Amino acid sequence: MRDNVAKLDNQEWANASRVPVAQILDSRAAFPSQQLSFDILLESDEPWHGLELCAQLTRKGLLVRNIVYRNPGRILLQFQDDRSITAQELARLFDSSSQVCVSRWTTVLGGTA
Repeated sequence: MRDNVAKLDNQEWANASRVPVAQILDSRAAFPSQQLSFDILLESDEPWHGLELCAQLTRKGLLVRNIVYRNPGRILLQFQDDRSITAQELARLFDSSSQVCVSRWTTVLGGTA
């Protein structure tokens, strides 16, 4: 399991991708026959923004395994990696919403997040 916790100030955060593209690429290359999944902690002012991002993932064909609503605006999302979508496409998808930020991204080997 690899965990990526955002430790950026506000200006860096605004310019940084919220998805650890290099980590995803490394994990896919290192474990080509293993199923990967991702645990992601989303934060937003309104939970509906995070839920809309979850809906976008399912519309892309990704298998969302679990969605847990935490404190106001915090959503723990678990989904299975689909290697047909590139890591860069995942980054674009998550970065497309300015109202949702990824505060933690964990890559899980074995596919059961």
